[in-house]
Amino acid sequence: MFDQASVESGAAGAESGVPTWLRLHGEMQCATRRRSAWDAQHARHLREAEALQLWNHFGYVSILEYLEREHGIDPRTALDRLRVSHALGELPLLEAELEEGAFAYSHVRELVRVMTPDTEERWIGAAKGKTVSQVQELVAGRAKGADPEDPTDPDLRRRRLSFEVTPQTLAMFRQAKAAIESELGHRLDEDDLLQIIFQRALEPGEGASAPVQISICAHCDRGWQDGAGIRAELDPADLDRARCDADHLGHVDAAEPARMRATITPRLRKQILNRDHHRCVVPGCRSARNLDLHHIEHQANGGGHQPSNLCTCCAGHHRQLHRGLLSIEGRAPDELRFTWRRADDDSSPVRAHVSTNPRHALRCRPLRSDGERGNAKEADPHTVPESSGPPPSSGGCAFDAAALRAQARDALVGLGWKRSIAAAAVDEARPSLGTDAGIDAWIREALRRCPKPIG
Repeated sequence: MFDQASVESGAAGAESGVPTWLRLHGEMQCATRRRSAWDAQHARHLREAEALQLWNHFGYVSILEYLEREHGIDPRTALDRLRVSHALGELPLLEAELEEGAFAYSHVRELVRVMTPDTEERWIGAAKGKTVSQVQELVAGRAKGADPEDPTDPDLRRRRLSFEVTPQTLAMFRQAKAAIESELGHRLDEDDLLQIIFQRALEPGEGASAPVQISICAHCDRGWQDGAGIRAELDPADLDRARCDADHLGHVDAAEPARMRATITPRLRKQILNRDHHRCVVPGCRSARNLDLHHIEHQANGGGHQPSNLCTCCAGHHRQLHRGLLSIEGRAPDELRFTWRRADDDSSPVRAHVSTNPRHALRCRPLRSDGERGNAKEADPHTVPESSGPPPSSGGCAFDAAALRAQARDALVGLGWKRSIAAAAVDEARPSLGTDAGIDAWIREALRRCPKPIG
């Protein structure tokens, strides 16, 4: 990555009479190599400091406080440094490459997201000679332990957005989040919340979802959403959701443009929206904005466009439907049955029998494994009350990451830890937790990272 000849020529530039720009270039490359060597040494120091619990000897309560006060490293940066340090402890080849200057720290912090001891050599070979942005693209969409040649998974492609706002703007954001969650009747993670906010800013009116342009490959059936110069691959659930209610343009590279074909005609759309009172039909949801039409029997399973097979859903619940966290069965509008499934529960789902018409509402009963409804006296404690939305979450339920983080932090505060220490411990525990981890696992892992009292 760094040209040794250029470095040496730069160091001797003052004596050989080389141009100032070439001397400066060499000095900067020398400094970059020294910085990479320092980064490798600093990673080793962090591992040793944790093993010795160095912060206790100076009266600090955690390594985060120690790094901030003694070395000027803010907690967010310190957590990222600790993450990389832990990973490098198991990746000696990558740490050696960093120390020698073959990779910069920016490359390494991306590579450790996917690299394991078994894949270390292959990832080093694939990343050699690439820029940081190219390495980010190489890593994106691949899980820990994957090879560089493995196909990418759109579900794993995440991008980080960060904003610096005034306290007033932050208060407005929190208020808007609470209002939208109250409107939809369930919690939202950051991605779902931002999608709803952006859709409402772009919506064409009358409560409909904002139109987006999606390209679908005719051979592999993968889809990409175009937006202001970038193409983002969609996961299968989002692609199916888009197909529920779309205008098909045909092949965009055809010699003659094809006639546009709508999945649902404008007249039928107005009929369904008016029938459902321009509201999401999911019990407990009051959303009248970002509305889609959903096929109760999916088109892939032979479902048609009859009014009895169509219902109105907000974008949030439509996304849950196609991700399998919610299902709708029956005939619209008066014979709909809603089933909520927890993301961490593979057992028989809890089914609430609900009708959008109050005159036809049915009593909730638990669904046994044999598919028969039990008696009211056998009711499961997790049965969903009529029109109440998803079942209450238990201690082991996998909430969205933001809600889990907040609950784990509050639990530690309740045990007597300072709020800043609790938040730091939860953030430090987060990378080691799987996507299906429940609140009990979050609290347990966070407690393990809380500073031990000085004896």
